[in-house]
Amino acid sequence: MAVTPALIEYPRYECHKVVWALKIAAMEIHEDKSATISPAEKQYGPFTTQPGWADRYVSARHGDDPGYYVSYEDGYASWSPTEVFEKGYTRLERGAPRNMPTKAKTSELNFGQAIEELKAGRRVWREGWNGKRQYLELQRPDETSKMTHPYIYIVPTQGGCVPWLASQTDMLCEDWCSDRVF
Repeated sequence: MAVTPALIEYPRYECHKVVWALKIAAMEIHEDKSATISPAEKQYGPFTTQPGWADRYVSARHGDDPGYYVSYEDGYASWSPTEVFEKGYTRLERGAPRNMPTKAKTSELNFGQAIEELKAGRRVWREGWNGKRQYLELQRPDETSKMTHPYIYIVPTQGGCVPWLASQTDMLCEDWCSDRVF
């Protein structure tokens, strides 16, 4: 007797993507299948999607659920049902580092590698820091900046940013993490 795939447990996956999303309050679909979306959060104004986006919405739509407009790192935009989206994603504070899927992939960096990640434009933080949502970034001065050389700053758990100086412990530890996708 052949076993149908539905009776076999498939491999399980855990999502580790960072997406940008807005809950939809209202939407008007246009002839070119673009849509003008009014977000539920009032601080965001209405916007119009790319032509063809509404095809994803129409084909996947569940009842009267307006769902979420979802944009991925590569620029792809899609629609997600409210319940599915809210079960699968946790809202990040603005500028917070993403939670990486496994310690092995993110905590193997030494201080030199962390500096290289900063130079590449990524955020870094230490697994051993008490403030679990604080991170470092590299600031490169531009024509409007009062600073004349690049510097590293820390975004502490309470927000804001403060110039940062490495301790001996920070320089010798190998538990540095990056928001780079490995």
